[in-house]
Amino acid sequence: VWEGGIIVARRQRRRQVIRDVGHKHLTSVGWVVVYFWPE
Repeated sequence: VWEGGIIVARRQRRRQVIRDVGHKHLTSVGWVVVYFWPE
């Protein structure tokens, strides 16, 4: 779920989040949102 990646991004650190969402094959836009999501 794309939204699930965003929710996880808010709770966990970006490095771990990027590893988790990477397996879900998010779109380029999804990567930008998760990567630059404010902590």
